[in-house]
This record gives sequence, C-alpha cells and structure tokens, in this order.
Amino acid sequence: MPTSTYNLINSTTLVSSSTGITFSGIDQTYRDLRVTFEFPAILAGQYSVNVYIRLNGSTTAYKWVYMRGNGSAMASYAQSDQQFRANASTYTETDRYTGVFDFFDYSTNKYKSVLTRGAGFGTVDISSYAGLWSNTSAVTSIEIFTNTYTFPPGTKANLYGIVG
Repeated sequence: MPTSTYNLINSTTLVSSSTGITFSGIDQTYRDLRVTFEFPAILAGQYSVNVYIRLNGSTTAYKWVYMRGNGSAMASYAQSDQQFRANASTYTETDRYTGVFDFFDYSTNKYKSVLTRGAGFGTVDISSYAGLWSNTSAVTSIEIFTNTYTFPPGTKANLYGIVG
C-alpha cells in the first residue's frame, strides 16, 4: 500500500480571541483533507466545550454518530444537525484540547464523510465522531467554531491536503 503524503495548505495561530477559524478557497487537487486543531483552556473549571465544523457555510444535511470515553464511563449517540460536532471532551484550565478532522473525497460529486478525534490533553477524556454531509458539492471552505465561547489566543489550526 502506498504511503500518503500530507501537504500543508494553510496554517493559522490566533493572536487574539476569535469566534472561529475558517479555511476558504480550498485547493481541489487533493484526494482527502486533514485539519489539526489545538487550543488552550477557555475558562477556569470549564467542562466540555463543544467544537463544531461547518462545510461551505451550509447549515443543513449533517448526520453524525459519536463515541466518548474516559476510562471509567462511556457514552454514544447519533444525531442530525446544522453542523458536525467535532468533540465532547472534558478538560480543565490546565489542559489543552487537540483534535484531528479527516475529510474524505472532499472534491468529488458525492456525499462527504468525516472522521474526527478529539481529546483534552492532560485528561483521559476522548471522543470520536463519524459524520456524513449529504451534499454533493465540493468542499471549498471549512469553518471551526464553538456555539458558546471564543477561542483564546494561541489556538492553532492546520489544513493539509492528502495525496496518494
């Protein structure tokens, strides 16, 4: 099996608070996309800051399933929504959230699938999602946001194109 090559398309690090990060004008020459994402704690004593993903600004046709565990408890469910939910990790003011979002066949004329994995670095709480965007349009923009908070300075996001 050939090895995939990851090419950095875009990278951003916030120097001030922001409600979200958007990658737009995404190059359509790759097979798949990967977004890596990391942010420091948003609030002292915070619990489960949800991170969401929206494609092409669309607020329809998202479906996802979810698994979450922390070593002593677990949860799972499925939902249709206005965006993909990308994490449900629990963490505190000393942790960092990290996430990886994989988008498959993003430029083809078929429904788009995504896998996400997220965790509060410093805790054992992890979550994983599998999602489907029931839209055949090529993905030209990816928005990462929360519904309640702003991302603090130091938040980092990278967009990679995957060849092979």
